[in-house]
Order: sequence, then C-alpha cells, then structure tokens
Amino acid sequence: MKLEGSLDAFSLPDIFQLLSNTGKTGGLHLAHDGSDGVVFFANGKVTGASADGSRQPLARRLIGSGAVADDALAAAVERASGGEGVGVVKALLESQAVEPELLRQAVSDQSVDAVFDLLRWGNGDFAFVMDEANPDDVGVSLVVETVLTDADSRRDSWDSVSRVVSAPTAVLSMPVVLPQDPAVTRDEWALLALIDGRRSVSDLVDLTGCGQYAVVSTLAGLVERGLLAVQADGEDHVSVVVRRQQLLGSLEGLPVTPAVAAEAADAPIASPPAPRVGTSRGVASGGEVASPDAAGFADPADSAVPASPAAAESAEGAELVTASMQSAGEGPTMLGGAHVPGDVVPPRAEPFLPKRQADFDDAPSRPGGGDVIGAIAVALDPQSSMIERDPSVNRSLMLRLIAGVRGL
Repeated sequence: MKLEGSLDAFSLPDIFQLLSNTGKTGGLHLAHDGSDGVVFFANGKVTGASADGSRQPLARRLIGSGAVADDALAAAVERASGGEGVGVVKALLESQAVEPELLRQAVSDQSVDAVFDLLRWGNGDFAFVMDEANPDDVGVSLVVETVLTDADSRRDSWDSVSRVVSAPTAVLSMPVVLPQDPAVTRDEWALLALIDGRRSVSDLVDLTGCGQYAVVSTLAGLVERGLLAVQADGEDHVSVVVRRQQLLGSLEGLPVTPAVAAEAADAPIASPPAPRVGTSRGVASGGEVASPDAAGFADPADSAVPASPAAAESAEGAELVTASMQSAGEGPTMLGGAHVPGDVVPPRAEPFLPKRQADFDDAPSRPGGGDVIGAIAVALDPQSSMIERDPSVNRSLMLRLIAGVRGL
C-alpha cells in the first residue's frame, strides 16, 4: 500500500489511526518548511519518533542524562557508521552500556515529545514507507492512542508555558538573589547546569536532546519559581548588579568599570610620593606663613596666611645673610627658612612645628641696652655703638640676624 499526501487533506492523528488499525510496519516520513521527521511503526504501534531527521535525538537525550561513557559511545557510533542498519542507541543496548529501564523511559519520552512537535505542523507532506526498520528499535512499543493523548495534553498546556518562555531564541540566566531556598529535581538541575546567560532555548534543546516541550515547560516552571529569568535586551542579572553598582561611583570616588578595576587590581602598587620640603620655621618666601599639609609638611603653593610686618622684615634679612654665606661657600643652606645641612643627600625636611618667635619693638626691651631674641637674652654687642651711629641700619633687625647666625 502506498500512502502519501498532504497534511492539509489528512490530519496527522487520522493517519496514525489508519496505520494503527491496519497494523502496518514501516516509517511515516513528514516534511514541513525544510524540516523533516519520522515516526516508526511496528504492527501498528509506535517504536520511535523524531521531529528532526538531521539529528540523533534519542542518543542526545541519553548523553544529556550522563548515562553514557565516552568509550562506549565511541564504539556505538563506530558501529552505527558501519552500514549494518543499527543505530547508536541500539548498539549501546546490545553492548550493555546503558540500563534497559532507563533506555525504555527515554524512548517513551522521546516518542511523545516528537509526536507533539509534529502535531504542531499545520501543513506539509507525508509518505509512508512500508517495512522500513527502525534502526534504534530497542523493543519498546507504544499504543497510538496513548501517544496521541499524551501529546494532546501537552498541546493544551503549551500556550501557558510558551507565554513565559516565548521564543526559541530567548536567553535565560540565573538570578543573583533568590526569593526563597531552592528545591529542584534531578531533571531541573541538569537543565540549570547548562544555563550560562548566553545559550538560547534552542541550544538547550540540542544539548539535552529533549523535545521542545520538555525543555520549555521545565524552564517556565523554573522562571515562575524565581530560579531563572528571561534576559531583557541581552542583559543578565550579573550585568544588572554591576551596572547598578556603577551608580555608586560618584559617592565612592571610583567611577570605573569592573574591567578597569580588575586591571588596576593586577597592576603593581605605585610608590608613595616623596615628602615635600616645606617651611618648617613657619616663614615662606614673600613674607607668608604656609600651613602644613596632611603629611605634616607645608607647601608654599598652598593657601597662605599673611605674616606680621616683623616676620616679613626678618625673612628679608635672613635671605640677605643666607645669600652672602652661600656665595662664600660657608655655613648651612637655607631653603625657605628650613635648615638643610649640605652633607645630607637627599635633603630632608625639618620638623614641621615652627619654633616660637616673639615680636620686637625697635626700642630696647631692657634698661641695660640688651635685647631678647625668642627665649634667649643677648647682651649688647660692642659693635652696637657703631650700628647706633649709622642711621641707615636697622639696629633691631641686625641684632636679631646676628643672634640667629650665632645660634646655628
């Protein structure tokens, strides 16, 4: 009997019933929009089915369950390629590389999944090939009515699960925070292990070898329980957390991307900047007193407080004496009022606390004609009479400079 035609004229359930009632053996081939499937019958019962003739869905299902070892699979593939008419799954069964009970369950699930996919083809062509043997016939026979009933029940629930996971190109990811402690089955865990935020639903179908309904319904259940989420615009939950943390950059002072932060973490630690030599005596050039910075050193470039006229006058005199001593090659070097010995390399900064200085009047502060420099009493120098007779010399200034030089 030659049976072929269009699915527009004959529905697939009617064809199944015809083959079942007549007890036919062979393969029912179907084609739709470049895809092809096959359902194998033996004496009117279903022994296997596939909705994608270019793949080995039953073998993929076994591989996805982790029930097949590498060496056993390699031997089965080699035998299936030898032209004996034996499929990979049948070769695994005959070599006792897989448990028979597990294999029978896989054949049953695969047949129902394939028929469900085929029933969704609204149009296409079919052709029945008499006495075509199923290369993966492992002794499982399914009643046509049971297969159609299970497939129809899946069609009834397909609308609800497809609204949760709406497209085969959808990508899912695991959320960072779960609403509650997770509880998953083995099948759900096997699917969760394949979620990486990049694989689409169709990729998961290929990897697991399960049918579209089995994968989508499992994913939908995990999404509804908050264990998975469908990505929006290709952004997974980790990217969302990272993007939101970047919003804190203005408060944390680190407006950098995670990649830049990772590179900075791997980079060698830079040496701290060298301390600046500041005005440890509290007098900066130009008659200003610089405030010490956070490290205890003053910077003349920082904001300064104007010094008193006496301090400015003393600073001018100190610069004159220092210049004369440097030109003669004698004495210490004065840098902004700081004492830096010439034999110390590199220069070191003086303590940042300035010595106490007192304001002085031009008139002598003691009846005997002496003067006070800071906390030191200085007797009137014999040369003071010469200084006093010269009205162009500021006596008080010169006395303080001479006392300061002597104290070094």
